[in-house]
Amino acid sequence: GAPKSRRCCSCLGPKSAPFWVGLLTNLGICTLLFAYTLLGSFIFLAIEGGASTMQQKTLASTNRQMKPSPTVRSDNVTFSPAAIQDTLEARQRAVENIWDITVSLNILYRENWTRLAALEIARFQEQLIKRLTDDMAAQGAHQDTGAPSTGAVIVQTTSLGQEYDWTFARAFLYSLTVLTTIGYGTIAPRTTLGRIVTLAYAVLGIPLTLVYLSSTGGVLARVARGFFSR
Repeated sequence: GAPKSRRCCSCLGPKSAPFWVGLLTNLGICTLLFAYTLLGSFIFLAIEGGASTMQQKTLASTNRQMKPSPTVRSDNVTFSPAAIQDTLEARQRAVENIWDITVSLNILYRENWTRLAALEIARFQEQLIKRLTDDMAAQGAHQDTGAPSTGAVIVQTTSLGQEYDWTFARAFLYSLTVLTTIGYGTIAPRTTLGRIVTLAYAVLGIPLTLVYLSSTGGVLARVARGFFSR
């Protein structure tokens, strides 16, 4: 009984000092890594969030400049707001009809669903072509008589891609994925400065992450040795 008691006491004595030193060192490195991640979050939020705000201000300024003019003239084809609204409503009806087709088929056969969906899309295309053709003909009649076209707008055909706002949570997640090199979806800087800062941030942060993992491994190995040596 005495030797066992002395052995248990020795676990809390001088032999346990290296373990506590390693644990405190690991906590210090963890705190440093967390602070570095927070720093990266603020940096990326300032860079990418500022760029997003500037883009929104530019779009708002462009919209204000275009709003006073009753007619927008361009080399592109112009359509009236009523035509665009009818087009959007027709598209929504087509989507709802396709969903009804999907729900009505108890067993989803590829051939049946494809045939019915193709018919619905063809019907939507016919409605779209007819409505836009009528609108263009009406505008042509206005131009022939010299009457101004009421509230014509340009149909935008360019796609801006998937837009998302940089929040602190997303900036923190991006910083964490840079340090751990795992990556996450489409979260990535779109500015040149943001990409350059990412490289510099990774050069310093990835070695720090490796040091933390090495320290954690040392602490866990010491715990395992102490547990299995009893």
